[in-house]
Amino acid sequence: MLLAHSILWPGVSTAADSRLRPPAPGRLDTPQPAPASPMLRQAAPTAPAQPPLHLITPGDGAFVRRDARYLIRWRGDGGAGPLTIDLERDGRRLGSIARHVSAASGQYGWQVGRVLGRQLRDGGGYRIVLRGARRNLLARSEGAFSIVSPGYRVRPGSGAPNTAPVEREAAGRGRVSAPQPRAPGRGFAPAGGVARLATPATPQPGAQESAPPLALLSPAPYEGWCTGEAHTVRWSSTLPPATPLRIDLVKPMAGGPQVWMTLSENTPNDGSFEWPGIAEADFNSVDLGLKVRIATLDSTHEVIGDHFSFGKPLYLEQPDAAHTWRHGANVQIGWDLICPQAQPLSIDLLDADRQPYMNIASGLSAQPRASTNKRFTHSWQVPQSVDPGSYYVRLSSGTLQREQRVNIDEAIVFAQSPHISVTAPPLYGGWCTDRPHTISWNSDLPSGTPLKIELTGTGASGITHWRTLTPSTPNSGNFVWPGIAAVDYNSVSRALRVRISTVDDSEVSFSDIFTFGKPIDFLEPSAPYTWQRGSSRTLSWELVCSLPDPISLELLDTARQHVLDIASGLPAQPRLSTNKRVLHSWSIPAGLAPGSYIIRLVSGSISHERAINISP
Repeated sequence: MLLAHSILWPGVSTAADSRLRPPAPGRLDTPQPAPASPMLRQAAPTAPAQPPLHLITPGDGAFVRRDARYLIRWRGDGGAGPLTIDLERDGRRLGSIARHVSAASGQYGWQVGRVLGRQLRDGGGYRIVLRGARRNLLARSEGAFSIVSPGYRVRPGSGAPNTAPVEREAAGRGRVSAPQPRAPGRGFAPAGGVARLATPATPQPGAQESAPPLALLSPAPYEGWCTGEAHTVRWSSTLPPATPLRIDLVKPMAGGPQVWMTLSENTPNDGSFEWPGIAEADFNSVDLGLKVRIATLDSTHEVIGDHFSFGKPLYLEQPDAAHTWRHGANVQIGWDLICPQAQPLSIDLLDADRQPYMNIASGLSAQPRASTNKRFTHSWQVPQSVDPGSYYVRLSSGTLQREQRVNIDEAIVFAQSPHISVTAPPLYGGWCTDRPHTISWNSDLPSGTPLKIELTGTGASGITHWRTLTPSTPNSGNFVWPGIAAVDYNSVSRALRVRISTVDDSEVSFSDIFTFGKPIDFLEPSAPYTWQRGSSRTLSWELVCSLPDPISLELLDTARQHVLDIASGLPAQPRLSTNKRVLHSWSIPAGLAPGSYIIRLVSGSISHERAINISP
């Protein structure tokens, strides 16, 4: 006689509607674990610090096909490398996919299923791990992915790789079988269960259903190619090896890519092409932003790579002419670094005979940025001990050198007569077009003494005259200047000082420095640039005078109809500085339709517009 027994487990309900039932036909249910007993609950652990890199692909739940070429991608600041890419399964290290990879490249092309020549088995639970030169952890996959054979098809709506069913045709029967449960993180179970007709499978996001006909592997995003060197273009392809290809270097333009140079009009589809490059003497330009385009000769298939830079290894951008630097001034020395150099950079000051005079800086980075912005700057305060005269600024790395002539002179002295003291305009104030402005001063000279009032600036020669406001005015302590109309002022803002003197210049005094210009002037974008959706761009303007209304930025279509608000409620008060520039970073929405637009800068009745183009 069989007896029925009930075994009560902690945390499991015995109510009739909570009993375990067999799964419905054609459905695979996974039993859910019971809630943990309150006595067994533990406090959640503290989240670990975020690693410096973040893995983008493969993502959690991705299926990647064995023997396919797959791009492992990452982002973040992990330095330039070297980087080791490891593979784990269920927390156990299987080996290294690659070593000595540049972290700045942001990607690596992996022959899926191979770890330093060893073939791996299909299944789930795999994770990518990025480590630095000292085996320090830089990034680990946030979720596991699966390696599947080329014949597997991913079932529509499948989830993470540990539970996602994979349909497989039963050999010789033209039908598919439902997959069976498997241990978490392990390979797929043998086929079995109820037979059903195969339906076309739709891959889940991240699944590598089929490799594209052409995929560029190098140059890497934001890499630098330099003159005087050979460079290799690499790609993967599912097209026949005999397929002839054309390789171009193109410049991104508003109307589409424009060919800058054709590297090959007909090359075999063998995965690589070496370009001998251009000699430095034959390249008379600043660095260029380019992309590689590979296409079949009939243009049936085409791929365009990421942005990279091409140019001379090193440019000295500032100083760009024989400027005059003065004692005590803070000057900017700027350069573009396109390719890595073997030795750190140094900046030296040479005399007129190009003999070393003094070192300005040494040990500067020899690694370019992983960005289209390759600019570096160094600020230097000119010492009083440097003798006035002609010099050369030399930027060097080993035998690679760049020079620019400069002049160094004594600091400018602004006279202050004991009998005249200028009280307005104030230090770092702003004078704007279309407005009158009052100059005030105190003086113990006789009231009948005529005074001359001028506006002055500074230049290489020292104090420069900009305009005379009055050649002679009574010593009354005030003078009103009617100003300049905005339509008559075609310049950015300028730093000025008021100069008040007796007519014979026997007594001279200067005011503090202030700024003159238009109330607000839209500076960037300065041309109808083409910007990519999803990128971040900097908008800038000069704000010289206080405005009655906050500043807003809006995007219009070419018919000047409102598309979206970029920003609103921005400050309408200028900063107390000779630098009146304001910057705003705009993250261009990824869903913004490509096309031509207008950015409008508005404050009350004042508005400025700039045209731009948005690319996919």
